Amino acid sequence: MCVRNRASLCSAAVVSIYAGGAFAAPLAPGGIVSPVPNVNRPAVILYDNNIPFTISVAGFPGVALFQGELRDRVARDTATGKLIFTRAIVNLPPFSLNGRVVRIESYDFSDFTTDVAYDSTSPGSFIPSSVTRSGSPGSLVSFIYNDPGFGMDQPMEWVTNLTDADFFDLNGSTTIRLRTGESITLPTSQPVRDTSPPVCAITAPGPYACACDPVAIIGTAADPQGFSNYRVEYAVNPAGPWTLISSSTTPVVNGTLATWNHAGVPDGLTFIRLTATNSIGQTCTSFTSIRLNKGFDAFNIRQPIASGLYGGNVCLDGTISDDCFANYTIEWRSIPSGTFAPIDPANPVYTSVVVNDPLGTWNTRSPARPDGNYELRFRGTDICGNTRTQLIPIRLDNTAPIARITSPTNCDSVQGVVTIRGEVFDANISGWVLQYTGGDRNNWVTIASGSTNIPANGVLATWDTRSLPNCCYTLRLVASDRANVSCVTSNQTDYYVSVGVGCPADFNGDGTVDFFDYLDFVVALDIGCP
Repeated sequence: MCVRNRASLCSAAVVSIYAGGAFAAPLAPGGIVSPVPNVNRPAVILYDNNIPFTISVAGFPGVALFQGELRDRVARDTATGKLIFTRAIVNLPPFSLNGRVVRIESYDFSDFTTDVAYDSTSPGSFIPSSVTRSGSPGSLVSFIYNDPGFGMDQPMEWVTNLTDADFFDLNGSTTIRLRTGESITLPTSQPVRDTSPPVCAITAPGPYACACDPVAIIGTAADPQGFSNYRVEYAVNPAGPWTLISSSTTPVVNGTLATWNHAGVPDGLTFIRLTATNSIGQTCTSFTSIRLNKGFDAFNIRQPIASGLYGGNVCLDGTISDDCFANYTIEWRSIPSGTFAPIDPANPVYTSVVVNDPLGTWNTRSPARPDGNYELRFRGTDICGNTRTQLIPIRLDNTAPIARITSPTNCDSVQGVVTIRGEVFDANISGWVLQYTGGDRNNWVTIASGSTNIPANGVLATWDTRSLPNCCYTLRLVASDRANVSCVTSNQTDYYVSVGVGCPADFNGDGTVDFFDYLDFVVALDIGCP
């Protein structure tokens, strides 16, 4: 089959074909004429199609009466530029059947001029006795053959409708009627005054929608006045070049235009173009853009770090994001053989994109997780089922350091240079500090510090109290480990001892024990306790 468009002609051949003027009979709406033979002149064939048919006995589809092919041809007169429509029954089989044709009726010639003729040079010999046209607007043109009509052993001369039409489509019809009343109606060409382009639209996927593989491209490419074809193409740049996805000559209304397996096309924004062409060469174009989704995009875990030491609420931070994001999960297991479980059983799946922000929190103390080696699994999933996973090994340490002062003890009186003994221990010790406050001090003053463990009853420091006023003082030993606990601190132990500094008999604190100390004692004794 060959259908013309404006860009080119399906057939470039120029043939000699019938012409109008004095060699065709004008047929007005409601009229009847006798056809005349045509005269040969150049014309270009635009459309040429043979349609096989069989007419059977009414009620008995297996009993054939007539068989052949209907020739449906459209040509453009090279002198006038107008269209000529031809009908003929051709390619009759070598055997004969009993049916005889009495009418060939073609529709729709409404509001067009119609001159009629027959081709005296065609292979047949049987010509119509008359031609009629229905009343205004003159849609139906009927070539009539005298009773008993012609049979398969009497091929017909080709018949012609000469019009003032410029365009045609394939929405017409031709009915072949037999003398006995049986008939068949076949789709054929018709003249049209088409000034409107076809309808085309891509309705899915929508603009910037995510597209999995394969992607169904849904929409409309149609023209009720005559459709030629449509093409669906893609490009990674809106300026092209464009690559064909699919094409078809069948119109589509709110249906699947193409199913595209986009293997080999880069991930990211891609442009889709639909071009529809009708039977007179007019076009319509529709565009959309989609995101081809081949894998999960952004994945960067900033916390925790691999092999890091953590405790308490383990803060998880980073980026898990995709243009076609579905969800992400975070799970934990003990190493080497534990089973993965959500860090938060109440919220096992997270459905929001995160960019450089907290991803979640793993509470390792409720319920308590034993110290040891663990593995965290981060997994992002997009709407197409593509995933990206990262495993991060960490070590849990929720055990606070041992920190104690064994000498002096609470309520001891000390003076001069005092040896302070105690113990500091943690498997992951970070450091310790020994401090005091009291007397004329309202803040903590460091006596000594270190970064290693101190054995039981070991020397923590020597404290020179000789310059300190006689008074009550508190010693504080603080030990911490290297664990990152709840993002802001570490495991820590504080130990306190309160002592008196100075000689107990030096009541007035002047550094000597004398009569004045005795007087202060007597005064205090006289006052007593409230």
